[in-house]
Amino acid sequence: MKKLLSAIAFTSATALALTACTTGGGAASPSAPGEPKGQNIKLWLAGGDTPDALRDYLKKTYTEKTGGTLTIEQQAWGSLVDSLTTALPDANNTPDVVELGNTQSPTFTNVGAFSDISDLYTELGGDKLLQSFVDVGKVDGKNYTLPYYFGSRYVFYRKDIYTEAGVSVPKTLTEFNQTVTTIAEKNPRNIADFSGFFIGGQDWRNGISWIFANGGELAKKEGGSWKSTLSDPNTIKGLQQLQEIQKSASNAPSTAKDQTPWLYINDSDSIVDDNKNVTGSTSLAAASIMAPGWAHSSIGDLTTKDGKPARVWNDDVFGVYALPGEDGKPARSSPADPTSASRRHRRTRKVPAHCCGSSSAPSTRR
Repeated sequence: MKKLLSAIAFTSATALALTACTTGGGAASPSAPGEPKGQNIKLWLAGGDTPDALRDYLKKTYTEKTGGTLTIEQQAWGSLVDSLTTALPDANNTPDVVELGNTQSPTFTNVGAFSDISDLYTELGGDKLLQSFVDVGKVDGKNYTLPYYFGSRYVFYRKDIYTEAGVSVPKTLTEFNQTVTTIAEKNPRNIADFSGFFIGGQDWRNGISWIFANGGELAKKEGGSWKSTLSDPNTIKGLQQLQEIQKSASNAPSTAKDQTPWLYINDSDSIVDDNKNVTGSTSLAAASIMAPGWAHSSIGDLTTKDGKPARVWNDDVFGVYALPGEDGKPARSSPADPTSASRRHRRTRKVPAHCCGSSSAPSTRR
């Protein structure tokens, strides 16, 4: 018998899910009210977003509260959906709790893979939770995922290179497009394949900001079904702007998505895989990037802390600002109304980010 997961956490890119039932041999579901405590559960976390200190806290607290053991297994973001799809039919291998992104969650919530956790809504934050993220985890009015962590995306930039190129922080979206194009054209340090703004050809999470900033949408719900709005004039305008800066301001690969763009704004950095093994290196290749706020902790001068490489933010070299809209205010980064198809981002750490915060609780058995 397969395990049925109930998603406990969900936001800009991640969610936690708990099993609702299990058969012998696998990890048992968390105790429901009135059930015996002391059961062991397995938690899948995606990537390295949840720091070791929080993982240790979760394991220790779970044991103190229930007498059971919480086992944490890390999964790669890129293969998470495949891994979960493979595991679900097998109760012995299905996790009791899983973190996944809100762009991935509908794959499972809409086919009944997660159990209804509406009764945990109040316990896990209730009205204090970010409502738009709560809504994304609903199907037919029932909660199948609830916020884990979330945040905002920002433009991180090199103050020194902006100065060398003779430009300043833009105040409108048009000015932003012009500014990053100017930097790429001037390339004040004559760096090969230098980008005024590093944005990959497949980076839709950052790219759709241009759609929303121009008043466009991805889709709207009409008459109980979703209708694409990619042909809307405002959507097309945003896509055209994005295409132009990808051609004139960015030398990012056409196959690049939104992973680790901060590698290219540091003077030098190391590329690591999901197991933290170094697989390559980079050098300064961009004057601007767009990333979640937690990227702040991955940007800066290279130093050593506790015997490990670390980044120290340098205000003289690095800066941050919100992507501006045409009206001079921060560009709208989500749909205009709650019935429009939405998008979110991923990950968390310091500084406001577009991703997730923690919560976990026992699910009910079925």
